[in-house]
Amino acid sequence: MNSFSKENELKELFYKKFKIKNLAMQKLPLIKYKVETAIDFQIEFDGKTYLFEVDTYNTAKVLFGQYLLLNNFIIDPEKYIYVPVHYNSKFNIIHSFNHLDYASKKLGCKIPFIIFDQDSIKRIIKKSKTIADFFELLHAHNTLETVKQNAETKIKHRLRKRKISIKTFKDYLPNSLTKE
Repeated sequence: MNSFSKENELKELFYKKFKIKNLAMQKLPLIKYKVETAIDFQIEFDGKTYLFEVDTYNTAKVLFGQYLLLNNFIIDPEKYIYVPVHYNSKFNIIHSFNHLDYASKKLGCKIPFIIFDQDSIKRIIKKSKTIADFFELLHAHNTLETVKQNAETKIKHRLRKRKISIKTFKDYLPNSLTKE
């Protein structure tokens, strides 16, 4: 499945569940510097604009660069939320979380972000009865603890498949997540 069809799959889920249509790519140019970035689609809800990026290549560096550009293009960052969705079940989203967290804490990026893998976002869409339910669940999953739990579950599953026993999951987390 190519990246375009994965983006369409997620858009189709939003349409089927919440009747939201016309979810189109949004280009954001910075003409003075001849630079532009684009997000796959956006949804406006409750005074916020959610910028969805369906990441099929699963590269934290690309999301990091896009996040930096968005933070330089957007004038009112408190009105936006960046929502990258990793669409490859083998990718550990903690890597991207760490990149975006660094940009937020060390480089002054102000747009909040909520990061998901495809399974988590699909589960939230299916659980939601309304679009309000969806955004409530979206925000409820916006914690480092949730990201760590999702990553832990995926890593444990992969290790079991390879018949590798684990004593403590902490041994398999990146150092930045194990520091107290």
